[in-house]
Amino acid sequence: MPVKALSVFLLFMITYPSSYAQEKTAPFSLRVDLLQHPERVYNHGLPTSLSLEQAVLSGGKWQFCRVNSRFPAFSWVISNQYQSAYQILVASQKNLLMNDSADIWNSGRKNSGSSVGVLYKGTPLRPSRIYYWKVRTWGRGGKTSPYSAIQAFCTGEKPEDFGLPSFVLVKTLQQPVKTSRPDTSDVLYDFGRDGFSEVRLYVNSRNLNDTLIIHLGEALTADGHINKAPPGSIRYRMIKVPLTQGQRWYVPAISPDKRNTAKNAVLMPAEIGEVLPFRYAEIADAPGGYHSDSVSRYLVTSVFDDGATTFMSSDTGLNKVWEFCKYTIKATSFSGYYVDGDRERIPYEADALITQLSHYACDAEFTMAGRTLDYLIYHPTWPTEWSLQNILIAWNDYLYSGDQRLARKLYPQLKAKLLTALARQAGAKGENGDGFIFYPFPRHGLQCLRSSVPAGCPFQR
Repeated sequence: MPVKALSVFLLFMITYPSSYAQEKTAPFSLRVDLLQHPERVYNHGLPTSLSLEQAVLSGGKWQFCRVNSRFPAFSWVISNQYQSAYQILVASQKNLLMNDSADIWNSGRKNSGSSVGVLYKGTPLRPSRIYYWKVRTWGRGGKTSPYSAIQAFCTGEKPEDFGLPSFVLVKTLQQPVKTSRPDTSDVLYDFGRDGFSEVRLYVNSRNLNDTLIIHLGEALTADGHINKAPPGSIRYRMIKVPLTQGQRWYVPAISPDKRNTAKNAVLMPAEIGEVLPFRYAEIADAPGGYHSDSVSRYLVTSVFDDGATTFMSSDTGLNKVWEFCKYTIKATSFSGYYVDGDRERIPYEADALITQLSHYACDAEFTMAGRTLDYLIYHPTWPTEWSLQNILIAWNDYLYSGDQRLARKLYPQLKAKLLTALARQAGAKGENGDGFIFYPFPRHGLQCLRSSVPAGCPFQR
């Protein structure tokens, strides 16, 4: 298939699933500052049935996303593909909205087709407060839709005029897809795919002071055991688990790696704990001592909607490539930022640009890209040309999300990332009549010539 035709084919096959395409007369898929589910509450990464009100009243034990803008932006989806007007209601009490009343802000009917990034224009929202909102629209012929479902959200402790929302990481319990015995004593658990995870064990120990040894890894040896001396950056870890007598669950702590948990790395939140990328777990049971009745893992990722995009073609190989790429984006979202995997866990500008566009193709999620951009502005990496990628990340953030507030806020810093202060006047000629090529290097404040390199230049041969 010609490349051009293949590109068109992919464009039409990556679509929202049928659940998104179902006929809905009321606006749906509400977002506030691009958060789709700010009302969801988690306990150390695990979803709960608590309401946002219960979580706020109970103190700081629970995790949920907070809106850090005093003037947030609202977004929604309509099913009829046409909107001539909208009306937004914001209230401090849910029951007010149930009666179509609002004590915080009533936008009134606004003749506009905009449904993305509609700015709140009421009085500034107060810190650490729960607010509720809903929206209705007008379509062709002035027909009014029903109001949407009500969405709740909580503001942060120190909201700004515009601030990026906070985020949560989630844990998904996964069972092995296959269990085998590479020898008579060891049991190998295969989870099918690699993932940044914690291991979870249910062990029955007959003695008081037994110690279970579990091996976690990404690769196997030829005889079916976990590779305990893998090459390069392939991960392996042995964990010793002190056991207590009787049956109980264990989630052993993973010791941090000094290289990717230093001060420059993106650290895992305390409520999640340290993670390790692994696909396999291997345990040697001790006859008469202990027995592992269940082995599972908690896969840690950012919030990811597996149903947001689908792809299917007549080529099974291409379908597998799509699934592999989509899962990679999800699995590497474990820190909440676009980091370089498990090497340093540091965002890099060019890497972030590629991951940003890949993420947009796999999920309708935009906050991670903005968060990574904000991080990179104040924590730049060393390659000079990487600095220029920030401008492209900011542009894509606006282009795909429809929200220009982050680019506006970071404009002075983005302008500096162009390195125009290090430019020189054009027209200078070298000995052979060719123009010199300068390599600006902000860390050293030097401008280095390809043909005549000053002493001390980082590019000196």
